[in-house]
Parts: sequence; structure tokens; C-alpha cells
Amino acid sequence: KEFPKYDTYTEDYYDENGKRLTNEDGSLKRMQLIELRQNGTTGEKIAYDDPLWDKLLDQLTREETESILCDGFRRTKGLEAIGKPETVDHNGGCGFSQRFTIGGQSALAVKYNDEDKNEYPVGYPSCGVIASTFNKDLAYLCGTAIGEDSLWSGQSGIYGIGLNIHRNPYHGRYFEYFSEDAFLTGIISGYESAGIQSKGCYVYNKHFALNEQEINRDQVATYLNEQTMRQNYLRAFMLAIREGDAMCVMTAFNRIGAVWSGNHKGLMTEWLRNEAGMKGHAVTDWFNSSYMGLASGVLAGNDIPDGVPANVFANYREGTDNANGELAWAMRESVHRILYTVVHSNAMNGIGEGTKIVTVEAPWKSTVKSVYVGVCIVFGVSAAFMLTTYVLSKIFKKKSA
Repeated sequence: KEFPKYDTYTEDYYDENGKRLTNEDGSLKRMQLIELRQNGTTGEKIAYDDPLWDKLLDQLTREETESILCDGFRRTKGLEAIGKPETVDHNGGCGFSQRFTIGGQSALAVKYNDEDKNEYPVGYPSCGVIASTFNKDLAYLCGTAIGEDSLWSGQSGIYGIGLNIHRNPYHGRYFEYFSEDAFLTGIISGYESAGIQSKGCYVYNKHFALNEQEINRDQVATYLNEQTMRQNYLRAFMLAIREGDAMCVMTAFNRIGAVWSGNHKGLMTEWLRNEAGMKGHAVTDWFNSSYMGLASGVLAGNDIPDGVPANVFANYREGTDNANGELAWAMRESVHRILYTVVHSNAMNGIGEGTKIVTVEAPWKSTVKSVYVGVCIVFGVSAAFMLTTYVLSKIFKKKSA
């Protein structure tokens, strides 16, 4: 389907001859994300590098791009202009950790008013138990069950599964990791990832990479040689991507050498995308540390934060990293990866060519905001009154003295 050209600066539409089109009735719209799900004639998936993606990405304003990249807190943000729905992406390593209602009206449990909609999905056996079966088919079936939970709860992405290596018996997160062997971890996780994604739920394999300890993992600097890293710690991620087409990763808190994992271009771009061939996007682990650079992470190949940090992109002007617009191109590519992941997910179920995405705030959020503002006003007035009373009492005491 042909769409008119949209100018991101003037916000006007133009035909193929460059003539400005009027849009008084609102009938003109930009190219929609659903158009890039599959070829309408052959039914084949539209490839990541198909030129059609450039047409869609050319329509995005800088502000729209920034809005997606600055807010990845348990979601990918929606964009009404191109028909991108907001997704719910949540923990965990052995099945989803949120109630079936977490996805709102996207959750089938809510849509069909399931009597158990306020319950939690089942907790599946720990990854170590699944790995100990050495059964690829069983791992795949476990993945499909988790995928069914994603549909019932309206979640399109899962922050899991964990691919770090068992280095000692007392690691605090070993129930989320498979084994001490990279090959076994990679094969079993690959089949489980494929099972989850068969239901349209993309996986964020974590924690990428070298998060092999839980205590003091924040900023810990890990040093090792390249052969050890490839054979023992990256191999599991490689196999999950190649065997199960695992779409996404969650980066780690730790540093590789002196560089935070999400800022390491050799890891995030050269190895993860160019060598391993991962097609989707990367989210940070909980974004609460100053050493996690948002803009520098995007330049390296990280895409969104698991948090809502301040928009730093507009201020990122100085230095050679941004010469020739590198940051703008990196931001465009990050959004490309996010949109490619989402368009091939269950988030697009029920969305057609004429679907209009409208963001609606839940009533309880408006109530909370109103109460918050009211409480702040009361405290502010009270503080001003107390300060005024204190100052006046001091003045009267001096006069009486």
C-alpha cells in the first residue's frame, strides 16, 4: 500500500510529485507498523533489512524517537502515529511474575473475564531442573506453556531466560540459570526460547554478559581473556540465538574490563549483532546507576533502559562520538530494532490496516496524580505557614526584648 510522504519538520503530507496535500478531514496518515509484518502477496515475513523499513523510519520525528528510547520501564512505549501499541515486558526467569491482569485489555484473561484473572501464572521448574533432563523437546514444551501465559496475561516480552553460568553452588540466582556448561545451557535455553516465541512473546536472554555472581555485581569489573569469554560465557547466548532465534537480551550491571557491558560496542554490536546475528533489541538491567550511559549505550548497541531516565539525547552534542550525526543514526537503528521485534510479536494480534492506536490513562492513575498534587499543596502551604510563624515569633521576641 502506498502512503503519502510525511515531512517530520513541517508535519505536512506530500504526494510523489512533491505537491503538498491537505489533510483537513484527517484521512491522511503515515505508513503504519502493521504494513511491515509480512508481504501481503506472498505472506512471507518482511526482512529486517528490507528498504520498506527506511520509509517508516523516515517518518519518525526526533521527539518520537527520543520518547521510545527514554522509557523502557517494563515495556516498549507506544506510538500512535504509526500504529505501534505499547507492550508489557516483565520478569522472570521461570515464568511470568505478574498477575494475569498486568496487560489490561490486551490480556485474554481480562478480555474473557476469567475467574482466575487476579491470580499469578504458574511458576515453572527452575532452569537447572529443566537442563538436567537433557531433553530439548521438553524445554520447548515448557517454553510454549510460558508463551500461553504471555497471551493470557497480555505480556509481549519476558525478561528471561537466564543464561549465566553456574560458577559455584551458592550463587543467589542459580534457579534462573541452567548449568555450569555453556553448550548445555545454550541448547536447552534455545529450545525454550523458541517455545516462548512460538506464541509471539519475545525473550530477553539475560544477563548479557559475564553476570556470573549476584553479590557485588553492580559495577564489578570482570577481567578475562577472549578465548575464555567466547568458549564459556558467550557461547550460551550464541546457541540460544542460532538454535532458538532468541530475539532480545537484557544487559548486565557489571563491567567488562573497565567498560559497562551496555556501553561495550565490541560486545553489543560487533559480537551480538554482527557475529551472533541477534535481530531484536537490548534492554538494560534495572537502570538506576550513574555509570549506565543512556546515549553512550545507544551508540554502543544498547537500545532502551529498564527505567525512565531523563532525556539526555538533546544535550549530547559535544565530543567526537557525535561527529557526523552518529548518535542520530544510532537512535534510528535502535528504534528500528524495537519496531522489528514488536511487529513480529503478539502485541500486534488483532491489529489491522485500519486500526487506530489510542493511549488512554487508567482512571486510578489520574486519581493518584490528583491526590499527590493535593498532598504536595497542603504540605507546601503548611511549610510556608510554619516558616512564617517561626520568623514572626523571632521578630516579636526581639521587639519585646
